[in-house]
Amino acid sequence: MLKTTSRHAAHFMSIMNRPLKNVVLTTVAILVSYSGVVAQFKSATIGVDGLTCSMCSLSVEKSIRKLPFVKDVIIDLNTTVAVVEFSDASGVEMRKLIKSVRDAGFSVRDLSASFIWQGRKSFDGAKFIYEDNMYLILNEPKEVDQDAIINVTFLDRTFTQSNLYKQYADKLKKFESQNVINGSYYFVVL
Repeated sequence: MLKTTSRHAAHFMSIMNRPLKNVVLTTVAILVSYSGVVAQFKSATIGVDGLTCSMCSLSVEKSIRKLPFVKDVIIDLNTTVAVVEFSDASGVEMRKLIKSVRDAGFSVRDLSASFIWQGRKSFDGAKFIYEDNMYLILNEPKEVDQDAIINVTFLDRTFTQSNLYKQYADKLKKFESQNVINGSYYFVVL
């Protein structure tokens, strides 16, 4: 027969309660993380150069639809613009979106996106972080109303119109010279 002392019982209970404590702590951590800033990209507008026929636009559409974070794609052949709607709670990767257009054999002329900003009214300096990516804001951002949809225009030497890129060239050089850029980043204008 097993003899149980109160010390053994307390030790047994502490071992048995560890997983429960972990579950409770994990649940609290998850709730706290979701109670803060909630933000996400809802859609993007991509200017696509080289679209001349319906087969061209179908090729780009199929390439974009392969991305796991894409919910829907509509391409207007007259304006050569693709509007991409993103799935809710999905990790949107703009570089993969750009790559999908290029993989279809076309080039990106410009890129902007609608970003839902919740729970925060101003930006931290000239940047914000979303999905492990840093977005370096080149213009002077205005304060954003809570639950606002902001338009984010992406700047990149490979696809931004030269006059817009030149407008922010000094700030781009400043970021690069200060070695601010580490990891995955995007230059944006709000």
